[in-house]
Amino acid sequence: MDTIDSLLQWAADQGVVLDGVRPSRIPGRGLGMVATRHIHKGEVLIAVPTPAIRSRHTLPKSLMGKAPTNMTLHGLLAADLLLHPPDVAAWGTLVPSLADFESSTPFFWPETLQDLLPPEAKKLLRTQQQRFRRDWSHAHAGFPSVAEQDYLYAWFLVGTRSFYYQVDETLPYPWHDRLALLPVADMFNHASVGCAVAFSTEVYDVTADRDYEADEELYTSYGAHSNDFLLAEYGFMLQDNPHDQLCLDAVLLARLSAEHKAALLQRGLLGDWMLRADLGLPSDTVWTAMRGLTGTAAPAWDDWKEGGEDAHGSLAEARAMLPGILAEVRGQVDDYRRRITELRDGANAAKMDVLLQRWNEMDEVARKMME
Repeated sequence: MDTIDSLLQWAADQGVVLDGVRPSRIPGRGLGMVATRHIHKGEVLIAVPTPAIRSRHTLPKSLMGKAPTNMTLHGLLAADLLLHPPDVAAWGTLVPSLADFESSTPFFWPETLQDLLPPEAKKLLRTQQQRFRRDWSHAHAGFPSVAEQDYLYAWFLVGTRSFYYQVDETLPYPWHDRLALLPVADMFNHASVGCAVAFSTEVYDVTADRDYEADEELYTSYGAHSNDFLLAEYGFMLQDNPHDQLCLDAVLLARLSAEHKAALLQRGLLGDWMLRADLGLPSDTVWTAMRGLTGTAAPAWDDWKEGGEDAHGSLAEARAMLPGILAEVRGQVDDYRRRITELRDGANAAKMDVLLQRWNEMDEVARKMME
């Protein structure tokens, strides 16, 4: 029995049902879920019963008794996975290794390369680092015999393989604490559009979003994420990602007065200013920030937030400013591409290729908007 058959038998023993799909090795991309026959839209491909799901309800009392009360579910699941791994040897050979994460995920990159990430990816990375430091602090306090590197590996397995799981039991917790690990279902790779996932108190299932032919790979969507997010969280990017975004924070913040920054902060509109590749338009918060640059004597922030116009015609002026702002973004892109090229070395060539790819994508979004 090969490793995949062994994993499927272990999952079947837990009540997991697969119909028409099977994990298979995808050349150059590890494992993925592949159709074993013709599949019709709406067919349930995999059903995972609640007892087979790892989530808050399955955490053992022995673990919860030692864990700090404020430890996140991500942190708890990582500790549980490390201390109580799946009781099938095949699982450890089929999930990504620590070396896989080290090569692909910016968290593990040298600081010099992390500093060359685009602003949004870097901000996401810093948040991720803070989350890990908090979870590791709690894990080390509760389980002092656990090694940090082992915990880090388990933490990334949970972060890259967990599903969103909202049932009555998880509703009292913030959305990021509504996680679950699903055997075999985590073998689906990500696409911007993919098979539907659904959960209830009895089962978590994946349903075909369209017809598929035998040997065709099937995907699920991890969410409408930009390539900055996918790179920082998962260590990959999508070509022609319809949900990609271009962050304008650095350019706009440098132009805003301290008074305007304070006003935007008070209204919850400071930062996270994105130009959306799928719509080819800035978000409402971008327009609001840009209208604060038009010289209007008394910024009508609250009206602008709702998309309203004012007597000064500031929206038209803001639109006229957009090409100059995009040109400044493209200038920053050129600067980073030059820095990456100057620092290029053989040991980190693949990571630098990823950095160049991301900056090139941002340049393309800005270029199309300028047209």
